[in-house]
Formats: sequence, structure tokens, C-alpha cells
Amino acid sequence: MGGVRQLLAALGAVALLAVAPAAAHADEPRRSPQQALADGVEAYVQVQYGQAVMYLSAALKGALEKNTVQRAYFYLGCTYLAQEKHDEARAAFERLLASDPAFVPDRKLTSPKIGRFFESVRRSYPTPPGPPELSHVPPRRLARPFTELRVVARNVTRRLRVRLRYRAADAPGFFTVAAEAGGAGAARFRVPTREARAIRYYFELVDDNGIVHQRLGEPAQAFSLERRRRRRRRAVAASTPWYRRWWVWTLVGVAAAGAGAGVGIYAATRGGDASEARVTILRRDASGQTVPAFK
Repeated sequence: MGGVRQLLAALGAVALLAVAPAAAHADEPRRSPQQALADGVEAYVQVQYGQAVMYLSAALKGALEKNTVQRAYFYLGCTYLAQEKHDEARAAFERLLASDPAFVPDRKLTSPKIGRFFESVRRSYPTPPGPPELSHVPPRRLARPFTELRVVARNVTRRLRVRLRYRAADAPGFFTVAAEAGGAGAARFRVPTREARAIRYYFELVDDNGIVHQRLGEPAQAFSLERRRRRRRRAVAASTPWYRRWWVWTLVGVAAAGAGAGVGIYAATRGGDASEARVTILRRDASGQTVPAFK
């Protein structure tokens, strides 16, 4: 019986030792992308390649700054190369060159082996003439049942793609839409807008690893597109007879004043003030008497 207790106690101690690092890691405050990058570089220098990959990958997932993305991919490639993982190192360097074709490693911090490998990747990878660029002209209004959005992408290699993030104006979260072919250097998106009165949207340039390299618009300052409201014409009440409408009698008065055939116009002012006038149009009845025309 005593042996069983000792065995159970030993197993419990082993379990606690296994759980303790995970609990400590859970209590550890979340690193910013810049701090994760610094920790990854430090782990790489200290030849702790497993931790370097972990920190550098975390920096990439949270990074939005171009410099952070580029440095994280460079040191990730260096770490893979130090582990003799040439395919992973090449992929990391290609993603870096897709974001910045003119990137040059610091020779003071780069070994000749890494420098030669990086230049071989540059020669074999079809790098564009400049950094990637996105441009977009919003349409005038929403359409039904879909609204087409187009974005022009320049200097985008096979490692990069454009995606759309959109939401209804009153919705809390954004949806992701993949691009359709839109011609040379262009991406086209079809957004379902049958029921939407307004949408907010922006574009992201991501690599094949899902890391954001560039944005056109921001979640807090997204493009805005609304449905054009139709103008309602003011209808004349059907219950109003045509002969009671003001424009009919204006035309009659003008015609009567010009013709003067049996019709007189009598105007009276009060207190000599010509700014206020009352106009009475007279006519002759069958007996020849003069009476008001509209009595």
C-alpha cells in the first residue's frame, strides 16, 4: 500500500512540474510586436533557435509596422538557416523581398554564409522594381444585389495578395472577401449589398503566410459607401380642383388685363402704401352689370 502511495506522489510531482511552465507562461504579460521581435533577436544571438522562432512568429502575427515585419522575416530566415532548414529560410527571405525588394542586410551583423544565401534568393526570386502599392477609387453609390470594388496593385509578387475587409455600417465586425481577377495589376471584389444601406471597408496586402504587409484604409478610418436616396416629388393633392390652383388664375388675370374685353381690374391700396395691394377682377354678367369675376 505504501508503495502505491509513493508512486502516486511521484506522478503528482511530475504533473506539477509539467504544468508549472505553462501556468507561468499564461501569467506572463502579452508582448508587443516590437518586444517579441527584440526577444526573438536575442534568442537567435544566444543560439536558442526554438525560442527565436516562437518570438519572431509572434512578432509577425501582431505587427503592422513595415520595419517590424521586415526585420522579423529576416531573423526568422537566419534562424532557419542556422538550423539547416533551407526551404523555410528561403520562404522567409522571399516574403521579405516581396515587401521590400531593396532590402540589404547589415553586413556587420550578418555572417558571410547568411549574406551569400540571401543574395542567392534575391537572384532567383523575381523581385519587383519597387515596393508594393495599392490604389482605389470608390464607386459613387451602393448597387444591388452586389457592389463591385476594384483596387489597383502595383509591384505585387506571387508571395502577396490583396484581400477586402468590410462590414455593414451598423455591424460590429468585419468580414473578409477574397479577390477575383480584375485585369492586369487589378483585383476585383463583389460585396453583397442587397440589404445594406451603407458599408465600411478597407484593403489589406497579405503574404501567403497571412501576415499583413500593408493596408489601404484602416478599421477606424475605413472607406465609406452609402446607397443614394431617391428624391420624392411633391405630388399635388388630387382633391384640389384645377380651377382653384394659383397658377390658373394668374394666367387668367394676365390674359384679362391684356385683352380688356368686358373685364376690368380694380386695385385699391391702403394708406398709400404701394407695398400692399388688393386686386379685384371684375366681369359683366348677362344683364350688363359689373360684378366680381370670382364671387
